[in-house]
Amino acid sequence: NDQWMFRGGLAYDQTPTNDTDRSVRLPDSDRVWLSIGTQYKMSKNLKLDAGFTYIIGDGTTVNQYPNPTATSIAQYGQVKGPYDASVTIFSGQVTYSF
Repeated sequence: NDQWMFRGGLAYDQTPTNDTDRSVRLPDSDRVWLSIGTQYKMSKNLKLDAGFTYIIGDGTTVNQYPNPTATSIAQYGQVKGPYDASVTIFSGQVTYSF
């Protein structure tokens, strides 16, 4: 009807990183976005919006030396391990038009 609007979305986002350059500063991976939202028109001028997004990241690993020289490897060690991440986003908005 004229008071309610519903939205939904699905996205696949490829990581810009690769296995060689992946680091603990950017342990990025491919991910899937799932989103839903709604809008309610309270009046001609006033609207309320709400949204929810869940981002599912593919698991990845980091296998990197901070500074790959023989001296630094002995001194600082190696950064190695799995990364797995997901994100939950809630949003809301009030719009008044005049």
